[in-house]
Parts: sequence; structure tokens; C-alpha cells
Amino acid sequence: MPNPYLVNVHDLVGRPGEMRTVELTLPAEADLAIGLARVEEGSPIAAKLRLESMHEGVLVTGHLSYRVTGASARTLEPLEWADEVDFSDLFAYPDSEAASNRDDGDGDVQVLRNEHADLRQSVRDAIVLQLPFTPVGDEPAAEIYSVGEPIEPDTDEIDPRWADLSRLAQLQHDAQASHADSEKE
Repeated sequence: MPNPYLVNVHDLVGRPGEMRTVELTLPAEADLAIGLARVEEGSPIAAKLRLESMHEGVLVTGHLSYRVTGASARTLEPLEWADEVDFSDLFAYPDSEAASNRDDGDGDVQVLRNEHADLRQSVRDAIVLQLPFTPVGDEPAAEIYSVGEPIEPDTDEIDPRWADLSRLAQLQHDAQASHADSEKE
């Protein structure tokens, strides 16, 4: 099966200033996930690409649209939403200065192979860096409380599972009051 992430740039190689646009639908790979959010394997990623020939290589600027699934970090309820991200990567000619200097720790320059740009790493980096590590839905309860605020019960009714604890708290309160009264005498 051919690699759907390979884009042929033969018509742009060695012709600085030339440009063309491409629209592709790419299948999502298995590792497009972080934390509680992910793009399901095989789901479509709509890619609108602009390929520009430059002296050092081919600049690929892209806009990706895709569906994200996951779970709310607050409630663990399932979430699903549409997301988009832009990216821009230079695919250097194998014999260019940019390709020979790419091992300087920068890591942003990829190399054209057989006049093809392999977008796999660019797409993966753009999507994974856009995904929220702890997604939160629009749960109403999530907006009621903030960190540090005491959570007050909505009703005066005590849950029967906690009734013994409230009696124990009352006994402790009574004992402290009795001790305070005996010290006053």
C-alpha cells in the first residue's frame, strides 16, 4: 500500500518561486494522542497544502482539519469535537546547506527523498501539539466550583451513609464544649 503522506514535488524541485496547492484526505495514524485526547486511527484528516519551491528546498504550509475524541478530565464523560491546526515545514534538498546543517539540534528541517515530501512527521507534530492534555467539556458542574472554594451541599438532608460520622462529630463538639465549661469553673 502506498504511503498517503508522500507528496510528489517533482514539478517544484530546482524552480524557486514556483508554487502550487494540494488538497488531500489523510488517514490518521495510531499515535495521534496525548493525555485524554486522541484522533482515532484511520479517521480522515483534511489537509489543504501550499507547496512553495525555494533555494534550499520546498516549503510546505498546511491547514489540517480533523475530529478529536477523548474524555473530560473532570468527569471522564466522553467528548468529541472538531479541531484545526496550521503548520509550516521546510523540506530541504538532500544536497543543500539546510540539509547538511539539520543535525545542529534545530530539528525543524526535513529532507526531500526521491522528490517527495513525507508529511507524516509534520502532521503528527502539528496535531499532537494542538491536542489538550486534559480536555474539559461544557459540564455545568465544572464551572460551579473553583480550586480552594469550599463545596457546600445543596440540601440539608444528610446522606444515610454519613449519618454516623455526623453523630461522631456532634459527640466531639459536645466533649469540647464540656471541657471548656469545666476549665471556666
